[in-house]
Amino acid sequence: MTGMLLFEQNNWQNAAISLSSSQKIYNKLADAVEDSELYREKHDEMTPKVQYCLYNIQSMGGIQGIQGEDGETLFQELDHIIANKATKTTGSVRENKMGG
Repeated sequence: MTGMLLFEQNNWQNAAISLSSSQKIYNKLADAVEDSELYREKHDEMTPKVQYCLYNIQSMGGIQGIQGEDGETLFQELDHIIANKATKTTGSVRENKMGG
């Protein structure tokens, strides 16, 4: 939502950062679940907006620090959560097989 607000305010650089971060999160979520179509659609919906932001940034003189360390920490945490969920799911499947 922040990315969309920044987009509407013509705050191109921050909108591009926020929307790109959202796209990464949607990709990670899509990889973590079986029914990933919704997350992939949300990712694809943002692509034209990110491209438009980048176009406007370029026309205004270039990109300054699009990748930030804060976003990378968020994605590392998301990877950790997804890995833990996968481990728990695998463990419960094993329990069901042994019990059943």
